[in-house]
Amino acid sequence: SVGARGINVPNKATVAQNPELAPAAALHSLAAALSTTEMKGVCPHYSLKFNNDARDPASTLRRFEAFCEEAASLHVREILLVSGSGSRSFDSLACLKALTLPAERRPAIGVAFNPFFPDRAARMRERARLRQKLNTGAVSAIWLQIGSDVLLLREALAFLAELRGVHPALRLYGSVFLPSRKLLAQLKFRPWNGVFLSAEYLSSVEVASTITCRVLDAYATHGVEPLLESAVRSRAEWRAAREQLGLSPDIPAALSTAEDPAADATEATEPGLSEPPLSKRPRRQSNPIAPVDAEPAAAVSPATSAGASGAAAPTACSLVWFRTFDIRLADHAPLRAAASAGPVCPCFVWPARRGTWSLGGAAQAWLREALRSLAGG
Repeated sequence: SVGARGINVPNKATVAQNPELAPAAALHSLAAALSTTEMKGVCPHYSLKFNNDARDPASTLRRFEAFCEEAASLHVREILLVSGSGSRSFDSLACLKALTLPAERRPAIGVAFNPFFPDRAARMRERARLRQKLNTGAVSAIWLQIGSDVLLLREALAFLAELRGVHPALRLYGSVFLPSRKLLAQLKFRPWNGVFLSAEYLSSVEVASTITCRVLDAYATHGVEPLLESAVRSRAEWRAAREQLGLSPDIPAALSTAEDPAADATEATEPGLSEPPLSKRPRRQSNPIAPVDAEPAAAVSPATSAGASGAAAPTACSLVWFRTFDIRLADHAPLRAAASAGPVCPCFVWPARRGTWSLGGAAQAWLREALRSLAGG
């Protein structure tokens, strides 16, 4: 009723550390409060870091398979299996290879994928691991890590589109933060292993929100369901979150009960976030998370034919409106389409007055540099 399709339940502690936060215990607590239909929208995370018997991989596998059966009995349809931070011989890939529990006795299994490694060799290793996981035949979904490099994300989404050609039933989920001053301060002070956020992203709530909107655009283009990883404690906060990121009530998204970017062996645990959103973005009028390609370029009507006087017809020109979340030339579908039809007049509208959606000082400085770069080609 509030626009969220499901809830994710991170696994951040061992049974010894906190029995109530162990995967099975957390599920039973939820099952006592939620209906059968609502439990089908719950996706528990299962971390091998916190459920691992280092001395006996077979025991670790038995624990995981027992959890899968228990989750299925509580009407859970999907779980996320992660290795957790650090290295271990029996990680998520080894677990999937050793899995013996048939699909009809367990929920669907999702795995993590990080498209944002700055090093190309690391990105290629991550892709190779993902292929191996898919080749086990046990994987039904892929969960994308949080990051801010939209170009790397688009490259990864093209790669995932190829994989979906082989595995057409594969579901995709993508994590995003709801930027706030508190969150950005935490990430500056204590960067998280495996979460790659640029200095630009960390510069202000406004800029981080703009980049997040571009990430959501990329997700929408490739059919990725967004996972909002922030503390949302009331309908008012959820409404404010939707407005900040340009999401409307009819666009479903998954919620995380705590901040847990889809973490695999290369990723770490995270501290809690986050205060209520501090800024709002204008809501888009059509599809709030539609791809950039869906943003219609305003175009001057085609040139009319010469009249009876024989006067030459004016030259047609397409007007392409650059938005704050889309200041680029590469991979810009409206610009490419306009250029293929004839002359193009690019424009950008700088807001003349301050208001609810005005840019802060840091965002204005970033925007000026982006426009100078755009003008220089």
